[in-house]
Amino acid sequence: MMVAESKGVKINFKSAASVILTVLLLAGCSHISIDKKPADKNAPANAAKGGQPAAPAPAAQPLSVNGDWQFGFQFENETLQSSVHLEQNGANFSGSGKDDKTGMEFTIEQGGITGGTQIEFYKKYANSGAPEIQYTGTLEMATDPTYKGPYMHGDYTTAKNGKVISNIWEAELAQPGSAPAQEPKASPLPGMPAAPAPADSGLLSRTPELSGKWNCGYEYNFKTIHSTMFLEQEGDRILGHGVDHETKEKFVIDKGWYHYPKLTLVRKWAASKQQVPNKKGKGKHSESRPERTMTFKATVSNVSDKDYSGPYLSGKTQGGGSWEAQLYK
Repeated sequence: MMVAESKGVKINFKSAASVILTVLLLAGCSHISIDKKPADKNAPANAAKGGQPAAPAPAAQPLSVNGDWQFGFQFENETLQSSVHLEQNGANFSGSGKDDKTGMEFTIEQGGITGGTQIEFYKKYANSGAPEIQYTGTLEMATDPTYKGPYMHGDYTTAKNGKVISNIWEAELAQPGSAPAQEPKASPLPGMPAAPAPADSGLLSRTPELSGKWNCGYEYNFKTIHSTMFLEQEGDRILGHGVDHETKEKFVIDKGWYHYPKLTLVRKWAASKQQVPNKKGKGKHSESRPERTMTFKATVSNVSDKDYSGPYLSGKTQGGGSWEAQLYK
C-alpha cells in the first residue's frame, strides 16, 4: 500500500552471485523454491579483456530528495497521506506540504542526510496547536513493477494528550499522471512462471481481507526461508506473529499497514541462540543472533486459477529479496 503515502516497497536486490530462480509451487499454499549458483570464484571482479587489470567500479552517486513526494504514515488504525515538496542544499533540506485528508498545511524543517542514506527531519504545523513530529529513516533507491526511484521509510515520533506516539512512515517521488498498478501481470521473481491471473477486473470494490494463516517464503542471505504467518487486520492496521521453519525463529508483526493494493509489514525477531552446523566436521555449535527487524512490502491481489483462489502477496523485503505468500486453505 502506499502506506501511507507511498506505493510500495522497493529495494533493489544486488548480488555478486548469479541467481537461478526456480518454480513457485502452488498446492493449496505457496512455496518459494530458489536455487542459487555461486559465481566462478576464480574469475576476478570487473575483469577486463586481454588480461588487463580490472577497472575500478564507479562510485555510487548520492540520492537527492529534491522534488514532489507522496508521504504516508500509519496513525492508530488509519492510513494517512500527504503531498510534500522538498528542496535540498548539500546534506540539508527543507520543504512544505499538506495532509490530503484534513488539508492542514505544514513545513518540513531541520532536514538532514547523514552518510548519504540516513535521514531526519521535523514536520511542523503552523498556528494549529498540533505538536511537531520527528521523522527518522533511510533514503535508498527502489525498483519494483510499480515504481522506480528514490524511496524513504522509517519511524516517526510525536505526542498526543501527553502520550508519546510512534509508528512507521514511507514516501516516494510523485508520479504525475500515473496510477499505481492494480495487479502484477507477471511473477516478481525473474525467470519464474507468471503470477496467477486476477480473479476479476473490479478489484477495488473487492479489497481482500488479510486476516488468517499464511504460508510464505522469502529470500534472506542467499537462502529461501519458509514461514507460517498469522495476520490480524483491523481496518488499515495489520498485526501478527509467526515462525520461520528453517531457523525455528519466532517473530512478531507489531507495525503494519494496508492500503489496497499496497501492504507493508515490519517483522521483529527477538535475540536468540541457534544451533547451527559446524563449517568443518560434524556436529553443531551455538550461535547468538541479535534482535533484528525487517520490512516486507507487497502488492495484494485477488487471484484465481486451478490450484489456488484467494488473496496473494508478492513483493520485496528490506534487504531486496523477493517474497510471496498465500492463505492456507
